[in-house]
Amino acid sequence: MAESLKNKTVRGVTWSLIDNIANSGITFLVGLILARLLTPAEYGVMAMIAIFIAISTSIIDSGFSNALIRKNEVKKIDYD
Repeated sequence: MAESLKNKTVRGVTWSLIDNIANSGITFLVGLILARLLTPAEYGVMAMIAIFIAISTSIIDSGFSNALIRKNEVKKIDYD
């Protein structure tokens, strides 16, 4: 029997919510473990690296890859 669009949507949203909660929980637990294992200075460096990675990821996700796909003539400097 065919599943209705409403049921598919509910299942998709449920799995997406579970995925987000699991990712947040794992990130939190890893942060706790690192806080116990590292010195405050080392943990601070890790935090700065995490911020840099988050900013870099948001820039990458903002459309650079789509711009390269849509560009007719891509040069080496575009990839850099």
